[in-house]
Amino acid sequence: MSSRSTHVRSIVGGRAVAWLLLLFGTFFVVGPFPGAVPSLGAQTEESGSATVSTPSRVRAAELDGEVMVTWRDAAGYEGDYRVWRSQIAFESGTFEESSDIFLADTVSSSIESLIDRPAEPGTYYYAVTNDLETTYLIEQRNFLPRPVQIAVTAEQAQTPVTVRSLSVETQNGTALLRFEPSRHGRRLAVYAATEAIEGSEDLQRAVRLGVIDSKELAYRDHPIPGVPTYYAVLDAEHVITGDSKFVPHQNTSVEAIRIELGSVRRGTGAPQVGSQREAPIPILRMPWLPATEAYALDLGRTPSELDPETQNALDAILTTYGVPALVPPEPTILPGDRNITNSRDGAGTGLRSSLATVLAGPFTRTEWSEAEKQLSNLLTIASSADHRARVQFYRGQCLYFLGRFNEASLSFVDAREQLFAESQPWLNAALRAGETLR
Repeated sequence: MSSRSTHVRSIVGGRAVAWLLLLFGTFFVVGPFPGAVPSLGAQTEESGSATVSTPSRVRAAELDGEVMVTWRDAAGYEGDYRVWRSQIAFESGTFEESSDIFLADTVSSSIESLIDRPAEPGTYYYAVTNDLETTYLIEQRNFLPRPVQIAVTAEQAQTPVTVRSLSVETQNGTALLRFEPSRHGRRLAVYAATEAIEGSEDLQRAVRLGVIDSKELAYRDHPIPGVPTYYAVLDAEHVITGDSKFVPHQNTSVEAIRIELGSVRRGTGAPQVGSQREAPIPILRMPWLPATEAYALDLGRTPSELDPETQNALDAILTTYGVPALVPPEPTILPGDRNITNSRDGAGTGLRSSLATVLAGPFTRTEWSEAEKQLSNLLTIASSADHRARVQFYRGQCLYFLGRFNEASLSFVDAREQLFAESQPWLNAALRAGETLR
């Protein structure tokens, strides 16, 4: 049995918070309450003629295959400590080494914690003793009566999950994805797009449907009827770091599925309560169209004629009020962004700075193609919903003036989740303009 161990002199950062929560969460399980330690009899060790105190208040907690062991330094002791790991329970009395007990590490008396990384999953007990020829174990003082469970090792916890045998089939107006994750303990991100997902750039034009545990073997989606849809199931952490590998038939689909129009009955085409999907469809969030000017939704059928009574009513309204004039909108910069672009001392930092540069440059000069290209690049670093909405709002305007009304509509749909009042007029204009081209 082997392991890797790390001494911890000080703990800072978000991971430390997780460790502290775990340690306090197991406080009453594997460690005594400070100030309420029961009478345990002798709590010292004899070393020659000197009396030496043992370490106390030993606790342990596991996180992602790592075990943090903490203890209270023994008063007056200046030697080293030994941290022991065992798959059998320790017992009070004189400590004796055996083949079932593994020395995790030896640390100096100035250290009161250790991170141990067992090489194999299992059940482990921990004890901390003085580095003396004869040492003693005292329950709830320097050893734990209850074990720590290790489901996966630290190395396994960092190993990405591989998805195999992705298949997609239509079922009752839904898309049922089946796949085989290589292991549990990781998260899977499920994506959908209107074109095959073959690389990281394609994810920018896809919709993340949800994040699920890698123990799941299937996922049900409710795609938009009449729209071809492709899927990908990837390790969620690797998507964030940009290390995803796209393998056709394994973690990406190569053939689009299409739900026929009229095949979904009213009341059955939306996700049920508790669905994994992050956003309802189609009105609030639709898959992005590919970046081609000729692409349009294929509805597959021609509109039916109005019945005579409805047609007469519509004619009467048009006769009275006339056909509304379609007034082309003007390029719009939001007040908050306008203040940044007019600032003398720069546009700030990060995405806001980059966005201000685009707005003050190609966007203001009405160089729509270049502005749209730069805004599309900004989408890859938009880390918050507000930033993404702002980028999509301006990108939608560029697409509108480029005559790519379908894509503009979807950009405004995405933007109006955060900027409803500002995006809705543009969405209406893009939809009307798109209708005139049919």
